[in-house]
Amino acid sequence: MNIYTSTKKVLYFLSFLLLFLKATPATINSNGTGGGNWNTGGTWSGGSVPAAGSDVVIQNGDNVTINANVANNLNSITISATGTLTINTNAVTFSVTAGGTKMITINGLLTMSATAATANQLKTTNMVVASGGTFQNSCGLATAVSATNFTVSNGGTYNYNAVGSGAAGSSTDLFGGATTISLGTTSLVNITNWGVASQAPPALPIATYGNLTFNPSTTWSGSLAQGGTLTNIQGNFTVGATGGTTREFRMGSASTSYTVNI
Repeated sequence: MNIYTSTKKVLYFLSFLLLFLKATPATINSNGTGGGNWNTGGTWSGGSVPAAGSDVVIQNGDNVTINANVANNLNSITISATGTLTINTNAVTFSVTAGGTKMITINGLLTMSATAATANQLKTTNMVVASGGTFQNSCGLATAVSATNFTVSNGGTYNYNAVGSGAAGSSTDLFGGATTISLGTTSLVNITNWGVASQAPPALPIATYGNLTFNPSTTWSGSLAQGGTLTNIQGNFTVGATGGTTREFRMGSASTSYTVNI
């Protein structure tokens, strides 16, 4: 083998290595000592704030808070079993839509606070609430959460608080406008404050629910006619009503009946 051929092979190898490193997203772990503000270097192991294309892991015991715009187009976010990610400010854009994974996996707690109230604040291709995980969505504005695929696995909990909603019941925001909704048999979807005083709330989105708990807003008066959209509940179905306002939850309408499988 001559020197030219050997050098050529080395250059090919180095080129391949550079392409491989460029194509592999960096994994950024939270500090493991309690977390902190997302945009602070000390919140992250190694001292570097996650950049676009990163795989982010919120470690056990860490609480990471987003108070301002952060690097977007992340590849993935994984929240560990005792980890917490909180989005608690308005006018923030936070997307997990780059790379091959494009997934938020919640084994711990993800909170969208009531102050987060701008369209597409949290945008992801795949939203997965895993077993033991909780997604607390208190945005109160339709389209604040955007997801293509929305999954609540067996043992996962999704709490949706529609308080403050400008759209009647925020049916679009309930599952982030997802085209694919997958709810495990033992999953829990807990809806509170559905409906506003001046508007009749819409029917719940069509899906095969696991356990479903539904509580209407105390400010809304009237009837909610499902119109045949709520047909399959694999576990428990609970309808609550508090306060002094008159409300009705109708599975069909005054002239139409249909079958609900519980």
